[in-house]
Amino acid sequence: MAKHVIVIGAGVVGLACAWRLRRRGHRVTLLDPSPASGASHAAAGMLAAVSEYYFEEESLLALSLPASRLYPQIIAELARRTGGPTGFRDIPTIVATADSADRERLEHLGDQQRSIGLTVTALTPSKAREMESFFSPRISGAFLAEDDRQVNPRVLAGAYLSDLEADEGCDVRPLAATELLWRDGAVVGVRAAAVPGAEVFTHRFDERAVDTDEMTGDAPSWSSEDLPAGDSIDIAADLVVVANGLLSPHPRRPARRTGMAHQAGLRGRDQAAYPRASASAAHPHRAGTGAWAQRVHRAA
Repeated sequence: MAKHVIVIGAGVVGLACAWRLRRRGHRVTLLDPSPASGASHAAAGMLAAVSEYYFEEESLLALSLPASRLYPQIIAELARRTGGPTGFRDIPTIVATADSADRERLEHLGDQQRSIGLTVTALTPSKAREMESFFSPRISGAFLAEDDRQVNPRVLAGAYLSDLEADEGCDVRPLAATELLWRDGAVVGVRAAAVPGAEVFTHRFDERAVDTDEMTGDAPSWSSEDLPAGDSIDIAADLVVVANGLLSPHPRRPARRTGMAHQAGLRGRDQAAYPRASASAAHPHRAGTGAWAQRVHRAA
């Protein structure tokens, strides 16, 4: 059954969530006073499940490697809808070392990576420089991670945002979420407010976005000027997805906690899961049920 979902945060993660929810037929309200202006504007966009693997990170690799291999399929679907570039590059990563100590550490790491089934190829300094001319002649060694990929997050965000803005089932609002709304122990919506001086950016499908600090395009039809600064509105929803990290609203949990909510702390890196009344105790984290809103609290 189709639901109304509020997505808080319009970086790459929030945009991808909103876009996928629309593909599944849900109505979406996307809240962000300045979409794709934070980490998604500055990040390098490395999809480096292999080259960024380190010792004893197998549990992380179990998530990152399959996700990296799914990326081309997701990007192809997005490209078919938009007809424009997505910023995705299906190219490997070369990791180089500066001295012999680095080379020994890298060789040891390469042995570990190969032992768990990752494709890693050792390169001589001359071969690495043949493949990438920007390397210094003084590098001592390198390896090639063929399963790595790369994406330009600005262009990717632009592709998502432009498609969502043109979608009648998605309401893009340049507002900041200030509070999760509760009723009877369940999250039922979001309180949102206009941010004074916030600029609303979208992107063109233009690789030149890599070379400039400005993101250009047409602003969404709904403007924060429609809501005076300091005023707020309450927006009801069946499910709330919080995807804006440190700027996420304080949940202001009710005094009486129900279900698994007693596990949710507000300190450091604790994760909170907020149950809806219809949540299944047997499958509390099942995606797509519309039963849970999740929030990750990160240390400042």
